[in-house]
Amino acid sequence: MNYHWPDTRHTLIARLKNLDDQASWEEFLAMYEPLILRYALRRGLQHADAADICQRVLWSVARAADSWAVGKEFGSFRAWLAKVTRNAVINLLERETHHWGTGDSLSFERLTQVPSTPHECMSLWNKEHEIQIFQLASTRVRSRFQEESWSLFWRTTVCAESIDTVAQELGKSLGAAYAIRSRILVAIREAAQAIAKEETEGESS
Repeated sequence: MNYHWPDTRHTLIARLKNLDDQASWEEFLAMYEPLILRYALRRGLQHADAADICQRVLWSVARAADSWAVGKEFGSFRAWLAKVTRNAVINLLERETHHWGTGDSLSFERLTQVPSTPHECMSLWNKEHEIQIFQLASTRVRSRFQEESWSLFWRTTVCAESIDTVAQELGKSLGAAYAIRSRILVAIREAAQAIAKEETEGESS
């Protein structure tokens, strides 16, 4: 699913300047902490190292928030955050390789998994961002559907199980299974669009 996620609204970034503004930081963390963690894990890091990367990146955000300004020097906030995250991953892997010696093939292999160009980095970051959008939208609508219906949707859409097999297992006709999946997909798409609208309205406020 390809949804467009607007750049982080400027009002939220401005509020991050106040480190005591817990609500704003919770909003920021809900949106970006899972994204940073997944990006680091996809680069081959262990969970503890990925969590360390996340803390380093968030600290960079806290330090930069006071001077953040949109312009050619920094580009969009999302692009800036992607660059900071990529650099943090590279720095950690380079330290790891130096610590264990140049003969450590595992560290070298992890280092080569990091995107080599800003374009590749942003492409991978955007893919992870789309996953985050899907998860946020899914969480928003899940309570509206029965567990059995949600299981059918998740297994056939996310886990790529055969809809024929799952429908038979759950005692549903094939037509009913397709209808259930379609309704949930529409609900998720609408939720994603609503999230995007909220962000857009926030930028213009």
